[in-house]
Amino acid sequence: MDTLTLTIPSRTAMARKLAEAFRSYGVELRHAEATRVLATVLGENEHTLAAKLDQTRTSPGNAFMREGRGLEQARLLQALVKARLELAVQVPALGGVRTCVATAEQALRLLEDKDAVYGELVGLSKPDYIEWQSSNGSVYCCARTKVGKQCRNPVSGGTWLEPPAWKALHDAKGYCAIHGG
Repeated sequence: MDTLTLTIPSRTAMARKLAEAFRSYGVELRHAEATRVLATVLGENEHTLAAKLDQTRTSPGNAFMREGRGLEQARLLQALVKARLELAVQVPALGGVRTCVATAEQALRLLEDKDAVYGELVGLSKPDYIEWQSSNGSVYCCARTKVGKQCRNPVSGGTWLEPPAWKALHDAKGYCAIHGG
């Protein structure tokens, strides 16, 4: 499950309870005084808000229930963004994840098209992000073998590259050592 982390200053017992309620939505709250902030944004009493969140948690069920949770996630994100909270997204990267700060618009689109948002956060288009991930950050030779297939050797110095370096080398259409690179 992907995690959306919201960074909010301070800590309270109520915020810990609220953070637990948000985990079922795939949202993780850190350094909470979250209830007070959210209650202000939503115009609710903080205890009432925590109780409502407990009631809205549902286990995985039919498609209608999953769609309802998606709408609740979108409403929750809109409220949090309205409060000008920083949204940190854990983006799958080489050897694990990297934490990137997302805009409000990106956070809302994360629910619909993760790869496109992940790509934007690391500076790649959606197709480039998918290719970068599937190649484990490697750029392959653009030459053809004797039988006409694409060479699968990496370009010299083209393995485990970060997105900007991968994109530059990928666009350069380089060759492996065997094919003159």
